[in-house]
Amino acid sequence: MNRIFAAVFGCLGPALALAGGIHFFEGSFEEALARAEEDGKHVFVDVYATWCGPCKVMDAVVFPRDDVGEHYNTHFVNVKLDAEDESINGPAISERYDVGAYPTYLYLNPDGSVVGRALGALPASLFVQVAEQLTGGLESPFAGLEARYLQGERDPEFVQDYLWDAQVELALFDGDLMQRHRRKSALEEEADEYFSSRGYSSLVNSRDFALIACYKEKKPRGDALVEYVIDNYDAFADVAPEISLARFVLEINYYAAQGAAQQGDEQYLAYLDDLNGSLKRAADYIAETEPDSELLYDSMAPRLRGDYLAAAGRWDELLAYVQDTLAQPDADRVRALRMVSRLLGRSQEPEHQALVLEYAREAYELAPDDWSTVFTYSSHLIAGGETALAREILQAALDGLEGREGVRNFREILRGQLDRITQ
Repeated sequence: MNRIFAAVFGCLGPALALAGGIHFFEGSFEEALARAEEDGKHVFVDVYATWCGPCKVMDAVVFPRDDVGEHYNTHFVNVKLDAEDESINGPAISERYDVGAYPTYLYLNPDGSVVGRALGALPASLFVQVAEQLTGGLESPFAGLEARYLQGERDPEFVQDYLWDAQVELALFDGDLMQRHRRKSALEEEADEYFSSRGYSSLVNSRDFALIACYKEKKPRGDALVEYVIDNYDAFADVAPEISLARFVLEINYYAAQGAAQQGDEQYLAYLDDLNGSLKRAADYIAETEPDSELLYDSMAPRLRGDYLAAAGRWDELLAYVQDTLAQPDADRVRALRMVSRLLGRSQEPEHQALVLEYAREAYELAPDDWSTVFTYSSHLIAGGETALAREILQAALDGLEGREGVRNFREILRGQLDRITQ
Protein backbone atom coordinates (compact mmCIF):
# COMPACT_ATOMS: atom_id res chain seq x y z
CA MET A 1 0.00 0.00 0.00
CA ASN A 2 2.54 2.54 -1.17
CA ARG A 3 0.06 5.36 -1.17
CA ILE A 4 -0.55 4.92 2.50
CA PHE A 5 3.20 5.37 3.04
CA ALA A 6 3.04 8.87 1.59
CA ALA A 7 0.23 9.76 4.12
CA VAL A 8 2.17 10.28 7.30
CA PHE A 9 0.96 10.48 10.91
CA GLY A 10 -2.48 10.11 12.40
CA CYS A 11 -2.09 12.34 15.48
CA LEU A 12 -5.44 13.94 16.26
CA GLY A 13 -7.29 15.22 19.25
CA PRO A 14 -10.96 15.29 20.24
CA ALA A 15 -13.69 16.12 17.75
CA LEU A 16 -15.97 19.10 18.31
CA ALA A 17 -19.22 19.43 16.40
CA LEU A 18 -18.70 23.10 15.52
CA ALA A 19 -19.85 25.12 12.53
CA GLY A 20 -17.59 27.37 10.53
CA GLY A 21 -14.01 26.26 10.32
CA ILE A 22 -11.44 27.21 7.72
CA HIS A 23 -12.82 29.04 4.71
CA PHE A 24 -10.88 27.95 1.65
CA PHE A 25 -10.39 30.40 -1.20
CA GLU A 26 -12.29 29.63 -4.37
CA GLY A 27 -9.99 30.63 -7.18
CA SER A 28 -6.60 29.86 -8.64
CA PHE A 29 -3.38 29.67 -6.66
CA GLU A 30 -2.16 32.89 -8.29
CA GLU A 31 -5.42 34.65 -7.40
CA ALA A 32 -5.00 33.54 -3.80
CA LEU A 33 -1.54 35.10 -3.69
CA ALA A 34 -2.95 38.33 -5.12
CA ARG A 35 -5.78 38.35 -2.55
CA ALA A 36 -3.24 37.87 0.25
CA GLU A 37 -1.29 40.86 -1.04
CA GLU A 38 -4.47 42.95 -1.03
CA ASP A 39 -5.52 41.82 2.45
CA GLY A 40 -2.07 41.94 4.05
CA LYS A 41 -2.16 38.25 4.97
CA HIS A 42 -0.04 35.17 4.56
CA VAL A 43 -1.17 32.22 2.45
CA PHE A 44 -1.86 28.77 3.89
CA VAL A 45 -1.88 25.88 1.41
CA ASP A 46 -3.15 22.43 2.33
CA VAL A 47 -1.46 20.15 -0.23
CA TYR A 48 -3.36 16.88 -0.22
CA ALA A 49 -4.21 13.82 -2.30
CA THR A 50 -7.67 12.35 -2.66
CA TRP A 51 -6.46 8.93 -1.44
CA CYS A 52 -4.56 10.26 1.60
CA GLY A 53 -6.00 8.98 4.89
CA PRO A 54 -4.64 11.67 7.23
CA CYS A 55 -5.85 14.30 4.75
CA LYS A 56 -9.39 12.94 5.07
CA VAL A 57 -9.12 13.02 8.85
CA MET A 58 -7.96 16.64 8.87
CA ASP A 59 -10.86 17.53 6.57
CA ALA A 60 -13.35 15.81 8.86
CA VAL A 61 -12.01 16.68 12.31
CA VAL A 62 -9.70 19.72 12.34
CA PHE A 63 -10.49 22.06 9.45
CA PRO A 64 -14.21 22.42 10.36
CA ARG A 65 -13.53 23.59 13.93
CA ASP A 66 -14.43 27.17 14.83
CA ASP A 67 -11.27 27.73 16.87
CA VAL A 68 -9.10 26.60 13.95
CA GLY A 69 -11.12 28.62 11.47
CA GLU A 70 -10.94 31.73 13.62
CA HIS A 71 -7.15 31.74 13.53
CA TYR A 72 -6.60 30.67 9.94
CA ASN A 73 -9.32 32.88 8.46
CA THR A 74 -7.97 35.90 10.34
CA HIS A 75 -4.34 35.50 9.35
CA PHE A 76 -4.34 33.62 6.04
CA VAL A 77 -5.86 33.28 2.64
CA ASN A 78 -6.45 29.53 2.75
CA VAL A 79 -6.01 27.27 -0.27
CA LYS A 80 -6.72 23.57 -0.80
CA LEU A 81 -4.49 22.06 -3.46
CA ASP A 82 -5.04 18.56 -4.86
CA ALA A 83 -1.46 17.66 -5.73
CA GLU A 84 -2.58 15.33 -8.52
CA ASP A 85 -5.18 17.56 -10.21
CA GLU A 86 -3.64 18.89 -13.39
CA SER A 87 -6.65 21.14 -14.07
CA ILE A 88 -5.54 23.41 -11.20
CA ASN A 89 -1.79 22.89 -11.80
CA GLY A 90 -1.58 20.75 -8.67
CA PRO A 91 1.39 18.66 -9.84
CA ALA A 92 3.31 21.74 -11.03
CA ILE A 93 2.74 23.71 -7.82
CA SER A 94 3.62 20.66 -5.71
CA GLU A 95 6.82 20.24 -7.70
CA ARG A 96 7.65 23.92 -7.30
CA TYR A 97 7.51 23.55 -3.52
CA ASP A 98 9.14 20.11 -3.44
CA VAL A 99 6.16 18.37 -1.84
CA GLY A 100 6.98 14.71 -1.22
CA ALA A 101 4.32 13.54 1.26
CA TYR A 102 0.73 14.32 2.20
CA PRO A 103 -0.63 16.26 3.81
CA THR A 104 1.97 19.00 3.47
CA TYR A 105 1.11 22.48 4.74
CA LEU A 106 2.76 25.47 3.10
CA TYR A 107 2.88 28.85 4.83
CA LEU A 108 3.72 31.46 2.21
CA ASN A 109 4.27 35.16 1.75
CA PRO A 110 2.03 36.87 -0.83
CA ASP A 111 4.89 36.69 -3.34
CA GLY A 112 4.84 32.89 -3.07
CA SER A 113 8.04 32.60 -1.05
CA VAL A 114 8.05 30.08 1.78
CA VAL A 115 7.78 31.19 5.39
CA GLY A 116 7.63 27.62 6.63
CA ARG A 117 6.10 24.23 6.05
CA ALA A 118 4.71 21.39 8.11
CA LEU A 119 3.84 17.78 7.48
CA GLY A 120 1.24 15.32 8.68
CA ALA A 121 -2.02 15.30 10.61
CA LEU A 122 -2.09 17.24 13.87
CA PRO A 123 -4.53 17.86 16.73
CA ALA A 124 -6.42 21.12 16.35
CA SER A 125 -4.58 23.06 19.06
CA LEU A 126 -1.19 22.04 17.67
CA PHE A 127 -2.29 22.85 14.12
CA VAL A 128 -2.95 26.41 15.30
CA GLN A 129 0.34 26.40 17.24
CA VAL A 130 2.25 25.52 14.06
CA ALA A 131 0.81 28.58 12.34
CA GLU A 132 1.62 30.80 15.30
CA GLN A 133 5.21 29.57 15.46
CA LEU A 134 5.77 30.05 11.75
CA THR A 135 4.03 33.36 11.16
CA GLY A 136 3.06 34.83 14.53
CA GLY A 137 6.31 34.93 16.42
CA LEU A 138 5.32 32.30 18.99
CA GLU A 139 8.33 30.58 20.52
CA SER A 140 8.24 26.80 20.76
CA PRO A 141 7.95 25.43 24.31
CA PHE A 142 9.47 22.12 23.25
CA ALA A 143 13.14 22.89 23.98
CA GLY A 144 12.37 23.39 27.65
CA LEU A 145 10.23 20.24 27.81
CA GLU A 146 12.91 18.17 26.10
CA ALA A 147 15.59 19.45 28.50
CA ARG A 148 13.48 18.39 31.47
CA TYR A 149 12.85 14.99 29.90
CA LEU A 150 16.57 14.43 29.25
CA GLN A 151 17.29 15.36 32.85
CA GLY A 152 15.12 12.42 33.94
CA GLU A 153 11.72 13.94 34.73
CA ARG A 154 9.09 11.24 34.26
CA ASP A 155 5.93 12.45 35.94
CA PRO A 156 3.14 11.04 33.71
CA GLU A 157 1.40 14.39 33.19
CA PHE A 158 4.69 16.00 32.22
CA VAL A 159 5.63 13.18 29.82
CA GLN A 160 2.21 13.45 28.23
CA ASP A 161 2.84 17.17 27.65
CA TYR A 162 6.31 16.43 26.28
CA LEU A 163 5.02 13.84 23.81
CA TRP A 164 2.12 16.11 22.87
CA ASP A 165 4.33 19.05 21.93
CA ALA A 166 6.84 16.77 20.22
CA GLN A 167 4.24 16.38 17.47
CA VAL A 168 4.82 19.99 16.47
CA GLU A 169 8.55 19.43 16.30
CA LEU A 170 7.97 16.45 14.03
CA ALA A 171 5.59 18.42 11.84
CA LEU A 172 8.13 21.23 11.46
CA PHE A 173 11.20 18.97 11.17
CA ASP A 174 13.34 20.43 8.41
CA GLY A 175 15.63 17.45 7.76
CA ASP A 176 15.02 14.85 5.10
CA LEU A 177 12.31 12.23 5.51
CA MET A 178 14.73 9.54 6.68
CA GLN A 179 16.10 11.79 9.41
CA ARG A 180 12.55 12.59 10.40
CA HIS A 181 11.74 8.89 10.51
CA ARG A 182 14.67 8.28 12.86
CA ARG A 183 13.57 11.15 15.09
CA LYS A 184 10.04 9.78 15.26
CA SER A 185 11.33 6.28 16.01
CA ALA A 186 13.18 7.64 19.04
CA LEU A 187 10.02 9.39 20.23
CA GLU A 188 8.05 6.18 19.71
CA GLU A 189 10.37 4.40 22.13
CA GLU A 190 9.81 7.15 24.69
CA ALA A 191 6.07 6.92 24.09
CA ASP A 192 6.20 3.15 24.69
CA GLU A 193 7.76 3.81 28.10
CA TYR A 194 4.98 6.28 28.89
CA PHE A 195 2.20 3.93 27.78
CA SER A 196 3.73 1.05 29.74
CA SER A 197 3.91 3.19 32.87
CA ARG A 198 0.15 3.76 32.78
CA GLY A 199 -2.64 1.27 33.16
CA TYR A 200 -4.14 0.88 29.71
CA SER A 201 -7.61 1.72 31.01
CA SER A 202 -6.33 5.17 32.00
CA LEU A 203 -5.39 5.82 28.35
CA VAL A 204 -9.03 5.80 27.24
CA ASN A 205 -9.25 9.57 26.82
CA SER A 206 -8.99 11.92 23.86
CA ARG A 207 -5.47 13.19 24.51
CA ASP A 208 -3.90 9.80 25.10
CA PHE A 209 -5.65 8.31 22.08
CA ALA A 210 -4.13 11.10 19.97
CA LEU A 211 -0.71 10.04 21.28
CA ILE A 212 -1.47 6.37 20.59
CA ALA A 213 -2.56 7.22 17.03
CA CYS A 214 0.62 9.22 16.49
CA TYR A 215 3.23 7.00 18.09
CA LYS A 216 1.69 3.57 17.46
CA GLU A 217 0.67 4.04 13.83
CA LYS A 218 1.56 1.12 11.56
CA LYS A 219 2.69 -0.99 14.49
CA PRO A 220 2.12 -4.73 14.07
CA ARG A 221 -0.92 -6.66 15.15
CA GLY A 222 -0.01 -8.36 18.39
CA ASP A 223 1.35 -5.19 19.99
CA ALA A 224 -0.31 -5.19 23.40
CA LEU A 225 -1.62 -1.63 23.28
CA VAL A 226 -2.78 -1.95 19.67
CA GLU A 227 -4.80 -5.02 20.56
CA TYR A 228 -6.18 -3.24 23.62
CA VAL A 229 -7.48 -0.44 21.38
CA ILE A 230 -9.08 -3.00 19.04
CA ASP A 231 -10.65 -4.89 21.95
CA ASN A 232 -11.94 -1.64 23.47
CA TYR A 233 -12.91 0.10 20.25
CA ASP A 234 -16.32 1.20 21.56
CA ALA A 235 -14.79 2.86 24.62
CA PHE A 236 -12.23 4.76 22.54
CA ALA A 237 -14.95 5.77 20.06
CA ASP A 238 -16.69 7.57 22.93
CA VAL A 239 -13.68 9.86 23.49
CA ALA A 240 -11.95 10.13 20.10
CA PRO A 241 -13.00 11.10 16.56
CA GLU A 242 -14.12 7.82 15.05
CA ILE A 243 -12.63 8.52 11.64
CA SER A 244 -9.21 8.72 13.28
CA LEU A 245 -9.82 5.64 15.40
CA ALA A 246 -11.19 3.58 12.50
CA ARG A 247 -8.34 4.46 10.16
CA PHE A 248 -5.79 3.76 12.91
CA VAL A 249 -6.93 0.18 13.53
CA LEU A 250 -7.69 -0.61 9.87
CA GLU A 251 -4.29 0.60 8.63
CA ILE A 252 -2.55 -1.52 11.25
CA ASN A 253 -4.63 -4.50 10.17
CA TYR A 254 -3.85 -3.82 6.52
CA TYR A 255 -0.10 -3.82 7.05
CA ALA A 256 -0.31 -6.99 9.14
CA ALA A 257 -2.31 -8.77 6.43
CA GLN A 258 -0.04 -7.48 3.68
CA GLY A 259 3.10 -8.56 5.51
CA ALA A 260 1.73 -12.06 6.12
CA ALA A 261 0.59 -12.46 2.50
CA GLN A 262 3.95 -11.33 1.15
CA GLN A 263 5.64 -13.99 3.29
CA GLY A 264 3.31 -16.74 2.08
CA ASP A 265 1.68 -16.97 5.51
CA GLU A 266 -2.01 -17.92 5.58
CA GLN A 267 -2.37 -15.77 8.71
CA TYR A 268 -3.31 -12.99 6.30
CA LEU A 269 -6.70 -14.68 5.96
CA ALA A 270 -7.32 -14.29 9.69
CA TYR A 271 -6.63 -10.57 9.46
CA LEU A 272 -9.06 -10.34 6.56
CA ASP A 273 -11.65 -12.20 8.62
CA ASP A 274 -11.23 -9.66 11.42
CA LEU A 275 -12.78 -7.06 9.12
CA ASN A 276 -16.03 -8.95 9.60
CA GLY A 277 -15.28 -9.68 13.24
CA SER A 278 -13.38 -7.61 15.80
CA LEU A 279 -12.87 -4.77 13.31
CA LYS A 280 -16.36 -4.75 11.83
CA ARG A 281 -17.47 -1.48 13.41
CA ALA A 282 -14.36 0.27 12.09
CA ALA A 283 -14.78 -1.27 8.63
CA ASP A 284 -18.46 -0.33 8.51
CA TYR A 285 -17.63 3.24 9.48
CA ILE A 286 -15.05 3.67 6.71
CA ALA A 287 -17.28 1.88 4.19
CA GLU A 288 -19.96 4.52 4.65
CA THR A 289 -17.74 7.27 3.25
CA GLU A 290 -15.12 5.28 1.31
CA PRO A 291 -16.74 2.15 -0.09
CA ASP A 292 -13.72 1.50 -2.33
CA SER A 293 -11.15 2.04 0.43
CA GLU A 294 -8.11 -0.21 0.12
CA LEU A 295 -8.46 -0.88 3.86
CA LEU A 296 -11.66 -2.87 3.34
CA TYR A 297 -12.15 -6.57 2.64
CA ASP A 298 -13.33 -6.30 -0.97
CA SER A 299 -10.26 -4.28 -1.93
CA MET A 300 -7.72 -6.16 0.18
CA ALA A 301 -8.69 -9.78 -0.46
CA PRO A 302 -8.01 -10.04 -4.21
CA ARG A 303 -4.78 -8.04 -4.09
CA LEU A 304 -3.36 -9.96 -1.15
CA ARG A 305 -4.31 -13.30 -2.67
CA GLY A 306 -1.93 -12.62 -5.54
CA ASP A 307 0.86 -11.70 -3.11
CA TYR A 308 0.23 -14.84 -1.08
CA LEU A 309 0.18 -17.22 -4.06
CA ALA A 310 3.42 -15.78 -5.43
CA ALA A 311 5.18 -15.91 -2.05
CA ALA A 312 4.01 -19.50 -1.56
CA GLY A 313 5.22 -20.47 -5.05
CA ARG A 314 1.77 -21.65 -6.09
CA TRP A 315 2.26 -20.59 -9.69
CA ASP A 316 -0.54 -22.54 -11.36
CA GLU A 317 -3.05 -21.08 -8.93
CA LEU A 318 -1.59 -17.62 -9.48
CA LEU A 319 -1.96 -17.93 -13.26
CA ALA A 320 -5.55 -19.11 -12.89
CA TYR A 321 -6.25 -16.22 -10.50
CA VAL A 322 -4.81 -13.74 -13.01
CA GLN A 323 -6.85 -15.14 -15.87
CA ASP A 324 -10.00 -14.87 -13.78
CA THR A 325 -9.09 -11.26 -12.94
CA LEU A 326 -8.45 -10.32 -16.57
CA ALA A 327 -11.72 -11.94 -17.63
CA GLN A 328 -13.76 -9.59 -15.42
CA PRO A 329 -15.63 -7.07 -17.60
CA ASP A 330 -14.69 -4.15 -15.33
CA ALA A 331 -11.05 -5.19 -14.85
CA ASP A 332 -8.36 -2.51 -14.97
CA ARG A 333 -6.36 -4.49 -17.50
CA VAL A 334 -3.21 -2.40 -17.39
CA ARG A 335 -3.01 -2.55 -13.61
CA ALA A 336 -3.74 -6.29 -13.60
CA LEU A 337 -1.04 -6.96 -16.20
CA ARG A 338 1.50 -4.96 -14.24
CA MET A 339 0.55 -6.89 -11.11
CA VAL A 340 1.01 -10.32 -12.67
CA SER A 341 4.31 -9.36 -14.30
CA ARG A 342 5.54 -8.28 -10.87
CA LEU A 343 4.31 -11.37 -9.05
CA LEU A 344 5.20 -13.94 -11.67
CA GLY A 345 8.64 -12.38 -11.95
CA ARG A 346 9.52 -14.11 -8.67
CA SER A 347 9.44 -17.48 -10.40
CA GLN A 348 12.66 -18.84 -11.88
CA GLU A 349 10.85 -21.06 -14.37
CA PRO A 350 11.68 -20.09 -18.00
CA GLU A 351 8.06 -20.38 -19.14
CA HIS A 352 7.00 -18.02 -16.36
CA GLN A 353 9.71 -15.52 -17.27
CA ALA A 354 8.44 -15.57 -20.86
CA LEU A 355 4.92 -14.84 -19.62
CA VAL A 356 6.24 -12.00 -17.48
CA LEU A 357 7.65 -10.27 -20.53
CA GLU A 358 4.48 -10.96 -22.51
CA TYR A 359 2.25 -9.44 -19.82
CA ALA A 360 4.53 -6.43 -19.34
CA ARG A 361 4.63 -5.82 -23.11
CA GLU A 362 0.84 -5.95 -23.36
CA ALA A 363 0.50 -3.45 -20.52
CA TYR A 364 2.97 -1.14 -22.26
CA GLU A 365 1.11 -1.39 -25.56
CA LEU A 366 -2.12 -0.46 -23.81
CA ALA A 367 -0.60 2.46 -21.88
CA PRO A 368 2.71 3.59 -23.45
CA ASP A 369 2.43 7.00 -21.76
CA ASP A 370 2.05 5.59 -18.26
CA TRP A 371 5.43 5.99 -16.53
CA SER A 372 4.83 3.04 -14.15
CA THR A 373 4.07 0.73 -17.08
CA VAL A 374 7.17 1.97 -18.91
CA PHE A 375 9.29 1.33 -15.84
CA THR A 376 7.88 -2.19 -15.37
CA TYR A 377 8.34 -3.17 -19.00
CA SER A 378 11.85 -1.72 -19.23
CA SER A 379 12.85 -3.55 -16.03
CA HIS A 380 11.84 -6.89 -17.51
CA LEU A 381 13.57 -6.07 -20.79
CA ILE A 382 16.77 -5.28 -18.93
CA ALA A 383 16.51 -8.50 -16.93
CA GLY A 384 16.12 -10.40 -20.19
CA GLY A 385 19.13 -8.70 -21.79
CA GLU A 386 17.08 -6.60 -24.24
CA THR A 387 18.75 -3.35 -23.23
CA ALA A 388 18.49 -1.68 -26.64
CA LEU A 389 14.70 -1.89 -26.62
CA ALA A 390 14.60 -0.85 -22.97
CA ARG A 391 16.68 2.21 -23.82
CA GLU A 392 14.37 3.04 -26.71
CA ILE A 393 11.13 2.99 -24.72
CA LEU A 394 12.68 4.83 -21.77
CA GLN A 395 13.96 7.59 -24.02
CA ALA A 396 10.57 7.84 -25.76
CA ALA A 397 8.85 8.20 -22.39
CA LEU A 398 11.32 10.85 -21.25
CA ASP A 399 10.82 12.76 -24.50
CA GLY A 400 7.07 12.66 -23.87
CA LEU A 401 7.54 14.15 -20.40
CA GLU A 402 9.83 16.93 -21.65
CA GLY A 403 8.45 20.36 -20.91
CA ARG A 404 5.63 19.06 -18.73
CA GLU A 405 5.31 20.46 -15.22
CA GLY A 406 4.56 18.36 -12.17
CA VAL A 407 6.26 15.19 -13.41
CA ARG A 408 9.73 15.67 -11.96
CA ASN A 409 9.59 12.51 -9.85
CA PHE A 410 8.53 10.43 -12.86
CA ARG A 411 11.36 11.86 -14.95
CA GLU A 412 13.89 11.13 -12.22
CA ILE A 413 12.74 7.51 -11.89
CA LEU A 414 12.86 6.87 -15.63
CA ARG A 415 16.13 8.79 -16.03
CA GLY A 416 17.67 6.68 -13.26
CA GLN A 417 16.55 3.53 -15.05
CA LEU A 418 18.09 4.76 -18.31
CA ASP A 419 21.32 5.78 -16.60
CA ARG A 420 21.72 2.27 -15.16
CA ILE A 421 21.67 0.86 -18.68
CA THR A 422 24.23 3.30 -20.05
CA GLN A 423 26.70 3.00 -17.19
